[in-house]
Amino acid sequence: MTVPGRELPWARHCILAAAIAIASITLSQAHAAGGHHAVDDAALLDPGQCEIETWIERQRDRGDGGSRLLHAGAGCRVGRVELGLGADRSRASGGENPGRVSAQLKWATALDARWSVGVVLSGQWASARNGGYQGAALLVPVSWKLDDSVTVHLNAGRDFGRDLPSASRAGVAVEWAPMVDRSFMAERFRQDGVDAWRLAARWLPMPGLSVDVGRAAGGGTAPLWTVGLNWAFEPSAR
Repeated sequence: MTVPGRELPWARHCILAAAIAIASITLSQAHAAGGHHAVDDAALLDPGQCEIETWIERQRDRGDGGSRLLHAGAGCRVGRVELGLGADRSRASGGENPGRVSAQLKWATALDARWSVGVVLSGQWASARNGGYQGAALLVPVSWKLDDSVTVHLNAGRDFGRDLPSASRAGVAVEWAPMVDRSFMAERFRQDGVDAWRLAARWLPMPGLSVDVGRAAGGGTAPLWTVGLNWAFEPSAR
């Protein structure tokens, strides 16, 4: 949904996104884009729109304290693409892990009333002390709108780790929105060599603001719970 107002020049979009993301590094340090979901959609923010997103993940393994991850990020629509920056910090039972930052560029277009396709390029970095550049990823999302309430998302791509062989990633998700302010998603995906699934629900208490709750499992590990908050808005032109 587009908030009434004028579109900002591209330079001001970039400055705003960078400022928000730099501020978020103090809270966390990078995770995949597209919210906490592993399967992305072939859609962009509306022209002139930006988004702030944050989520926390919690996984409790038997016999230890488990792990958690805190993510914060921001993105803006700049012309025909969407630019995003993010950061996250994770902590496991053995201690705190190095934080990471990420950057993403996303392009998408509608082929007709039902089909759309896109391309997502992303990269990850840690501090120079912790190895610097970590890797990149290329993803092609395709979205198929079955009707007004059901959309299927398909993903295919590849991860390029700094010190690891490249690996494929893929996924499929079904999104059901029976009401304007509520939607549900089931996704099955392969990432980092692990097959996993996720069930999630989204609630929109007001236009532009959404709350996500999800549960993921796979690879023989304990379930992963996620709670997220997303705010899409159009910055003032002042």
